[in-house]
Formats: sequence, C-alpha cells, structure tokens
Amino acid sequence: FHAFDLPSVLAKWSVGVPAERIHVVTVPQRRQRTADGDLLWGRMCEALAIDPGWAPRDSLRANRSLGAAETEVIRQLNRRMDREARREARFDELIREMLAQEKLVNRDSIPVRLPPQRFDWAVEQAEVWVDWLKTSGV
Repeated sequence: FHAFDLPSVLAKWSVGVPAERIHVVTVPQRRQRTADGDLLWGRMCEALAIDPGWAPRDSLRANRSLGAAETEVIRQLNRRMDREARREARFDELIREMLAQEKLVNRDSIPVRLPPQRFDWAVEQAEVWVDWLKTSGV
C-alpha cells in the first residue's frame, strides 16, 4: 500500500521542494461533481493559479478506466514477471501503453470498487491523512 500512502507519496515526490510549494487537490465527493468536471477543474486551476479558460474544454484524449477483470490481468502479469523485485521502465511502458491504454480499455466489465468490508479502514486511513496534511505545511 506504500504506493498509495499519501505521506509516503508526497515525501518521495517532493524531495527538495518546500512544503508551501506542494498542493494537494482533492476530488470532489460524488454528490458535488458536475457532469463536465468543472468543480475538479476549478480546484486544479486555483491550486496552480491559472485562469480556467486558459485550456480548451474539448480533447481527443479520454481518462479511460480499467475494470476489475482488466486490472486482475495486469496484476497477474506483474506477479509472473516478478515486478516487485524488478522494476524496469520498459516493462512499465509496455504494460501501460500496450495493455492498459490500447487493449484493455473500453471493455464492458465490472468497475474496481473498494469492498464494503474495507470501508472502515478507508475512513480511518483518510482521517490519518487529513490530520497529516493539516500539520505537514503542504
């Protein structure tokens, strides 16, 4: 879980950067979201101190997600390739580009969701991270 631990990620990516120059932009809760993502875009623009009208609203690129089955394919491939022990950029690129972005996206499969038995853990973890953020200076 270290790859998703907020303090660990920020510590790794912020080496040499003063805390006051690091901004965490949160994703709005589902009930706050708008269809076109204006709220998240507005938060990002505010953090970067840019005019939201600066960037075009339409794009040929899409943020496509992998479903549970596709995620499991990548997980099993990583295990077979012993990815924990050997991290090689060429394999990262192969998996990301060829599999995740070309072959496995846009399939009609069940989305990856946090299982209900992990909800309490997620709430506790979020509280720890919020407390850490409040004292971190970012």
